[in-house]
Amino acid sequence: DFRGMYNDLGVIYYQLGEYDLAHDAYVKVLLQDATHLIAIANLATLKASMGDLKGAEALYLEGSQLDNVPLEFMHNFGVHSLNTGNRAAGLAIFAQILDIKPSFYQGRTEIAKQLCMQDKMQESYDHFEVALKDSAAAEDMTNFWQIYFVYVTSTPILFPTAAYVETFRSFYLYNLFEAFSLIPKNEIRRPDVNFGCSYIGYYLIYQGSTHCMSLMFYCDGVKHVINILNLPIQCRIC
Repeated sequence: DFRGMYNDLGVIYYQLGEYDLAHDAYVKVLLQDATHLIAIANLATLKASMGDLKGAEALYLEGSQLDNVPLEFMHNFGVHSLNTGNRAAGLAIFAQILDIKPSFYQGRTEIAKQLCMQDKMQESYDHFEVALKDSAAAEDMTNFWQIYFVYVTSTPILFPTAAYVETFRSFYLYNLFEAFSLIPKNEIRRPDVNFGCSYIGYYLIYQGSTHCMSLMFYCDGVKHVINILNLPIQCRIC
């Protein structure tokens, strides 16, 4: 059974930018097993990266018709729909996922982000808060902080004039305190690694602490959070 080996080889080639070799590896998996959902998802991602959006969508459609499709696969199909401008299809997929598993916080987060873009702020916040609680309950700290960062930066920010600076400070600190309350015990180790570093950075800018701000903005892992801020979050399919 070489399917797993060829799939892993395809992932390695993809990460190296050797797209043709990655394509060949995934095809070898599917020649052995046309229902191999991980290879289908990986090949769809590859095709999208190469600009073949229709080819990627065809693979997602094909995979979605199979039996026992993982929710992560459907989630990535929804992400692909958003990335290609088909918002209605993407939201329909996320809603379908939540009907099956209401605690699937990745899909709920995408719905929250789309509601925010439509200025449906209260509905958006409600979804964000449920997603935060569910990701904290699952002890998925990577997704927790990604969701939290998008959530707090989607909140309309009051410009911190002298008259409102105390309100501004209180707003930020309250949100950070709220985040602490959702974290499983003993999960906060170093604030500059697994705390909301970029968000604290914004706070410090308006406090005039530019040196501290620069340290917080460039702490480990924050660049990744910033990079995904305006992009849907894809799921890892195990």
